[in-house]
Order: sequence, then C-alpha cells, then structure tokens
Amino acid sequence: QNLSILVAEKQSKRDEAIAEIALSTSLPQLLLIPALFFVTLVLVNKFLRPITELQEAVALRDINHLEPLLIKRATVELHPLVKQLNYLLDQLNNAWEREKRFTRTAAHELKTPLAILRLNAENALNTDDITEQRSDLSNIITGINRTDRLIQQLLIHSSIESQHAVDNSTINLTTILRDVIAQLIPLVLQQEQTISLEPIENYTIEGDATLLAILFTNLIDNAIRYSGSKSNITIKMQRAKETTSPHVQVLIIDDGKKIQDDVRERIFEKFFRADSGKGD
Repeated sequence: QNLSILVAEKQSKRDEAIAEIALSTSLPQLLLIPALFFVTLVLVNKFLRPITELQEAVALRDINHLEPLLIKRATVELHPLVKQLNYLLDQLNNAWEREKRFTRTAAHELKTPLAILRLNAENALNTDDITEQRSDLSNIITGINRTDRLIQQLLIHSSIESQHAVDNSTINLTTILRDVIAQLIPLVLQQEQTISLEPIENYTIEGDATLLAILFTNLIDNAIRYSGSKSNITIKMQRAKETTSPHVQVLIIDDGKKIQDDVRERIFEKFFRADSGKGD
C-alpha cells in the first residue's frame, strides 16, 4: 500500500530563515572587504614608498648637485638599483669636476701668453720702424709656438685625467719610442740636434701603450726644447739590474744644462716652467 507524507511550512518562515542566513554570511564580508582594502593600501604604501623616495631623490639631482642617493628604507630589491645609480652619479661628478678644472686651468694658463701676444701685436701696429716691427712679429711667432705647446700640454693632461683605468697589454717598447722620435724629428731638425735610440733591439713589456706614448713624447719633447741648439739627445733602454726583473729602464740623456736644485723639486708640478724664455 502506497504511503504519502506531506510536509508543509509557511513561506514566511522560509523567508525569515533565508534572511538570517544571508545576514550571517554577508555581514562579515561587509566588514572584511574594507579591512582588506585598508591593509592592502598600507602594504602597497609601505613597499612602494622607497620607490617614491628614490624618484624624489633623483628629481633633486642636477649638474651642480650630484651627491649620492640616500634611501632610508631601501628594499633588498631596490638596493642594487640605488648602488648603480650612485656609481653613475659618482662618475658623472668626476667628469664634471675634470671639465671645471680643465676650464679653470686653461683660462689661467692662457691668460698671460695671450696678453703678451696682444701687446706685441699692438706694438707692431704702433711703430713705423721696420726693425721693431720685425722684432714684434718674431715675438708673436714665438708666443704662438709657446701657446700651442701649452694647449698640447692641457690636452694631454685632460686625456690622462679622463682615463679611468690602465689598459695593460703586451707592447713593444722599442716600437713606441721609435714612433715618438719620428713624430718629433721636425723639432730636432729645427734645433739642429741629433737624436739616437740605443740599443736597437726589441723590448717587450706589459703596459698601457697610449699613456706610455704620452709620457715619452713629453719627456723627449722637453729634452729637445730645453737642451739647446745643436745638442745631442740619446734614449737608452736597459733591463733592470735584477736579472729576474721584467722591468725596462728608459734613460733620456742630453748634454744641455743641468736642472738647478731649486727647480728640480718643482718639475712635476702641472705646467711649471723653470725658464719661460726657453722651450719655444
């Protein structure tokens, strides 16, 4: 025999139960969502604040203010970026300081020879004496040669300062000296001098070819200019006295006047000239 059971409930009871269930589940969510939003905002602000500080610090830097960046709350991820930026700022600051030093030095060193050139030119214009004019014009040519020499020294000095590291490699020292001598031969002929390289054999060393060429050019050029007309200049190469030493000694010898003792201590000062009347 089939048995059927009918169960009935008022709709209002069901609606009341549904409302209670909905309220019990939605109320925590309504409270949780603002809390999550607040926590997310705090975390984002905390972790992005170093980036904001970095942006503000970079914005404050200009060509006259290249101090290192200081981020108080730099994260582990941000630290390499700050370190690299500080390295670049340091390199830029060094380059800028070199440029300012070069400008100040050039202005200081060129002021006097240019004034002398102007004075000689004015004297040549204001005189009708042919002998005086030729003397003034000769002084102008001499002054131009000195100024050209000074400019070359300034450029060499700037080139050396801008070189960050020494590029050591295996080089032929004899070849470098031969090239330098060949470059300076016109000055030797002008002074009616003789110049020789001894011994004629290859010496291989480790060094920077560019810097060594600058060094020997300056030293040999000084010997040519200051040893006097018809002097003899000899460049000698020899191994260091220690038989196991890889070093090579280069001696630049001339038969000009000996450097005075009071001048010897200053010969390594920048652009120092013991006798301004020589070295044309």
